Amino acid sequence: MTKIYALGSNGNYQLGIGHCKDIVEPHLSFDASRGNVKRIACGGNHTMLLLEDGSLYGCGDNSRDQLSPNAGCTHWKEWKSIQNDIFKDVACGWDFTAVINEDDEVLTRGSGLKGELGLGNEQRESKEWKRVMTVSNKSKIFATLHNCVVVQPYLSGSKVYGWGSNTKCQLFEPKCRIISRPELTYESEDVVIDYVAMGKDFLIYVDVRGRIVKATGCLPAAFKAEKWAPIENLLVRCMWTSVHILVTKNSTQDTPKGIYSFGNNSHGQLFDEKELELPLDIKAFTTGSEHGIIGYRTDNADRTVVACWGWGEHGNCGKFKNSDSSNSGTPLNEIFSWAKNVNAENIHLFGGCATTWIAQDE
Repeated sequence: MTKIYALGSNGNYQLGIGHCKDIVEPHLSFDASRGNVKRIACGGNHTMLLLEDGSLYGCGDNSRDQLSPNAGCTHWKEWKSIQNDIFKDVACGWDFTAVINEDDEVLTRGSGLKGELGLGNEQRESKEWKRVMTVSNKSKIFATLHNCVVVQPYLSGSKVYGWGSNTKCQLFEPKCRIISRPELTYESEDVVIDYVAMGKDFLIYVDVRGRIVKATGCLPAAFKAEKWAPIENLLVRCMWTSVHILVTKNSTQDTPKGIYSFGNNSHGQLFDEKELELPLDIKAFTTGSEHGIIGYRTDNADRTVVACWGWGEHGNCGKFKNSDSSNSGTPLNEIFSWAKNVNAENIHLFGGCATTWIAQDE
C-alpha cells in the first residue's frame, strides 16, 4: 500500500484533495490500499496516478477532456478511476495525457495544438483515447509541455519516437513548427535507452548504464553533453529551463558525488552546494517544473528527509524556515521527515507544474 502526500499549486484541483487552495505543507492526497504507486504524471493543471496493478486515477483540469469526456464536468476535484483498461505507463503534457495500455498501444487524449496527440494535423483534440502507435513490450512514455516521446527497447538496442513541437530542434533538425505523428528520433543496435529527460525545449537521452548518449534542442549554454558522455551511473532530471545531474559515485577526479545544475537560476533553480553541505545518502531525486526535490538520510541515519529547492511560488517548496514566504530564497528546504524506523528505500518522489509529490510504501 502507498500513502501519497502532495503540496503546491492547486488552483485547478490538481492535488486531488477536494478544494482549490494552494498547499504549503504536505497533505495526504491518496491512500492506495490496492497497491504501490508506479508513477505520478503531471500536466499543466491535471494529474494522473498509476498503480503497479495497472489501475489509473486522475484529478484536476478536465476542460480539454484530458481525463475523460467532460460532459460539463470541467474539473475533477478528487481522484477518480480511469475505467475500462489496464495501463503500463502514463505521461502528461500541458493539456494532454498519453498512456501505454496492456496491449502495448500508445493512446492519447486532450488537446495538442502543436501535434502533442501524435494523431496527425487533422486531429489536434480528442475527447476519448485514440491510438497513436503499437510498441514493444517494456516500452516507456515521457512528456513535457508540448512534446511526447516513446522509448522502445528491442534485443540489445532501442528506438525512440517523438512528436509535438520542434521549433527548437528538440526532436531533430531541421527545425519545424509541428511534428504531428511519431517520428524516429534515435536508433541503435547496441545502446538501450532507459529514459529521456525533458525540458521545455530540449531532450536528454540516458541509457541503461546511466550515460548521456544524446542531447538535442535549446540546451542550457553551460551544459556540455560531451563532457558527461563517458560517465556512468548518472541520474538526469530536467526542469523547464535547466538540467540537473546526480552523480552517485566518484567516477573521475573531476566529478565527485553531488548534484550538478545548469541553466536558468532566476528563482534559485540551480542547486548550490556551497551554501549547504550535500547529504551523502541520497535515496531519491527528481524535479518539477522549476524546483528540485531530494530524499535523503541524515548523517546519523535517524531520519529520512524530503527537501526542496527552487521556485516555490505556490507552496511546492514548502514554507521556508525563518520566513513566512513560500516563494524561494534557499537552496534546500526540509518539507517532510520520518523517524529512523521508516525504510528510506520505500520513499518515492515526483514533481509537477509547481507541485511536489511524496509517496511512501508501507
